[in-house]
Amino acid sequence: MEIVFGHRKDGQLVLVIHLFLAGLFAGGLLLMLLADGFGFVLGVSLLCLGTAIIGMLFPSYYEIGARTLLVRAGPLRWRIPLEAVQSVRPVQALPCLSAWSTRPLRVDYRDARGRAVYLMVAPVNRNDFLRQLESRSRLEPDPDGESLVKKEDPAWPDQRLSRP
Repeated sequence: MEIVFGHRKDGQLVLVIHLFLAGLFAGGLLLMLLADGFGFVLGVSLLCLGTAIIGMLFPSYYEIGARTLLVRAGPLRWRIPLEAVQSVRPVQALPCLSAWSTRPLRVDYRDARGRAVYLMVAPVNRNDFLRQLESRSRLEPDPDGESLVKKEDPAWPDQRLSRP
């Protein structure tokens, strides 16, 4: 059974994004109406950029399944196997497509090639999100109480080393 978590968006950040989008659309429309040639093309480009940013905002959610974490930000999707997740930690960061918040969680995992990569998420209910990840994966609470880290595997005594 999948559990879906909404996407947390900070109010002040949403206001800044809306003002930015309003400026893009206003500038694009003005350029399209008043300019010709390059100005018209620039106006159309600004409108397209604004539309693309709006498309990234909706729909956005996180879904924890039996074996995967699905992150959706507009038309973009990331499907992360839970066994590949190495840690989940709160960070102070600039907003990104998958986390429109200044206090997201950083999900460190290994991709299909074994490379260490990460993705930012900002679920509405952070504590429930962490509890569900803990119950469905090999993650356990870190001593700091706000993070999850992968349980030690006896076959690999030092998991911080990259595996072949």
